[in-house]
Amino acid sequence: MRSEHNAQCCALQQLETALSLYFEGKDYYSAITLAGTVEEIFGQFLRAEGGESSYDSDTKGAEAIGKALKGECVEGEEADPKSLK
Repeated sequence: MRSEHNAQCCALQQLETALSLYFEGKDYYSAITLAGTVEEIFGQFLRAEGGESSYDSDTKGAEAIGKALKGECVEGEEADPKSLK
């Protein structure tokens, strides 16, 4: 018997497994790896629908912080490194 699996169902199963491994304290490395895979799969779905993945959002935030710390302008605003203290 052949069963068909779609990416969303597989990702949900991986997320459930990752959470179980993490909260049961069994295998943190596998839990993190599975969770990263799930984030990538769901991120692709979000991008396809015009959304933004958490990875993309975090990357933009880190870049903005880096620019602000260097005194560069962020999104059309004047940079003020003192405001970050």
